[in-house]
Amino acid sequence: MITCPNCKNSLPDWATSCQFCNADVRGIPRPKGSDDVPRHGGKLPDKTLWTIYYVLCAFWIVNGGANLILALTSKQPNYISLAFGVFQLLVGLGLVLKLEIVRGIVNVLSFLSILQGLLGLIGSLMSILAFGALGLIFVLVNIITIVIAGATVWIIGETQTRANL
Repeated sequence: MITCPNCKNSLPDWATSCQFCNADVRGIPRPKGSDDVPRHGGKLPDKTLWTIYYVLCAFWIVNGGANLILALTSKQPNYISLAFGVFQLLVGLGLVLKLEIVRGIVNVLSFLSILQGLLGLIGSLMSILAFGALGLIFVLVNIITIVIAGATVWIIGETQTRANL
């Protein structure tokens, strides 16, 4: 917590102006470790949030690189896999560079993945009747797909909010 020099009220470390008297508090020294304080009521510290974001970036880059290697080393060239690998690699690099158009593309792809997961969940729930325990695996896969896609949308939104401070 910091103290407003004008009205002496306590303010959160991330405040740029006093909520009570509107005084500018950007020049006030912050306590040590205040960089790890969540901003705007977020649940995760900034360092943790950005670590998760860069793990997401690495996932796209590694996945794209792996698809490229598989496409290039196969005996019969598969141009669709090659194009998909290049796309994933470029998306990962765009995420690292925090390009808004790439972040928007990932949000759209994640939304589509959520829809696919929901439709797959409906089908996999019905497959329990036909396949029994195997159908439960399909249910779990679809739930994991939905959770990962939702977390991707969330992490991109949170990093957008915190990057604009």
